[in-house]
Amino acid sequence: MRNELYTWLDNLRADGKINMMSAPQMMESQFGYTPEEAKMNFYQWTQHLQRDEDAKKTQSRQQRSQQRMVRRLKRSIGRLARLLMTKRLSAASGWPRLGL
Repeated sequence: MRNELYTWLDNLRADGKINMMSAPQMMESQFGYTPEEAKMNFYQWTQHLQRDEDAKKTQSRQQRSQQRMVRRLKRSIGRLARLLMTKRLSAASGWPRLGL
């Protein structure tokens, strides 16, 4: 029943035709809830939405952090590659070797 209710509320919200604060009254007629049950279920649905949004924000933050790490690793690898190339060139041309 809860999945059906949450789906109904999600669809009602996505439709955008009503103010969601009137959803509990609609739930009373649609699902036969008492006013208290309707308000409690509506509150639980809003908490469910908040948890979903928080999880998406956390996931987004983690993705940005991973992207920053990848960029830093690429820069470090590029620097290391340039340093190794310099070392090879200096060894081939007789320049003093770099101490690595």
